[in-house]
Amino acid sequence: MKWIATILIIVGCSFTAKSQKGYALIRVIDCAKNIAVGNTYMAPQILITYDNGDSEKIDLQPYSEKTEPENLKLVVEVLNRMRKKGFTLMTSTLAGEQGNYTYEYIFLNP
Repeated sequence: MKWIATILIIVGCSFTAKSQKGYALIRVIDCAKNIAVGNTYMAPQILITYDNGDSEKIDLQPYSEKTEPENLKLVVEVLNRMRKKGFTLMTSTLAGEQGNYTYEYIFLNP
């Protein structure tokens, strides 16, 4: 009888651990050339870190009046993709000035 209880506890714990999800972060660096981050420079890009530890990088075009509509379309595509995966937008922030923006979006995966 103790064996059955032990097995049920182990199986139940393994399912509980797998069902726990967390946060994902999207950072959009939208700049004319490169933006200073600490002691290095980063090119225009979208950085995504998922709740499971996976990450991806999507390159953007340097900021200009001509390229900004395409960059914004790509950002919206990424945000919509997160929603389709079941993530819910919790908060967003913006820092910077014209031609040198950093956006952050925090999503919850319930």
